[in-house]
Amino acid sequence: YGMIVLKKIKEINFKSVFKTTGWLLSTIGLLMAMAFVNRTRNEQLCTGFEVRMNYKAENEHPFIDKSDIFNSVLHQIGSLTGKPLAALNLIEIENTVSKNNMVHRVEVSTTITGKVMIYIEQRKPLLRVVTYQGFGYYIDIFGNLMPLSPRYTARVPVVNGNIFRGDNDLHRQLFILGKFIREDDFWKSL
Repeated sequence: YGMIVLKKIKEINFKSVFKTTGWLLSTIGLLMAMAFVNRTRNEQLCTGFEVRMNYKAENEHPFIDKSDIFNSVLHQIGSLTGKPLAALNLIEIENTVSKNNMVHRVEVSTTITGKVMIYIEQRKPLLRVVTYQGFGYYIDIFGNLMPLSPRYTARVPVVNGNIFRGDNDLHRQLFILGKFIREDDFWKSL
């Protein structure tokens, strides 16, 4: 009987057995780590939030300030500090920040340390429009209207004259003109 057992043991591919066992143990370990991290994240309290502004170009200036974002989040949602991260509605925070007319895109995430991170990309003006009544606004690089900022005046071409804020056909033509100026090296340098 002992000889039969020894023959069977010799037929077993131990390399394959060890490899399979290693993968199985690695998978179980990974699942246990993920469960622990998930449980810890659900119990993690918010330690505060940070706003990061994304300025693509060196000469780009802020139309909005981090304090504007802090104030809008605190006013609309309340204090985040001390609340469980699992109870925070990150989409609601994104929607609150997106209401700011100077914000192009916003992303909200949480860190392992319990901090809520708000990443913001501001809108970029293409043209400044001054109506015949003296009101001003910008047309951004996507053709949308955006208000003037009290923080900074963009260095963009100014268009004025008999312009009405609700004249969409004229705004479309101005947008096309602004894109042409921006993309042409000669006109852009003036």
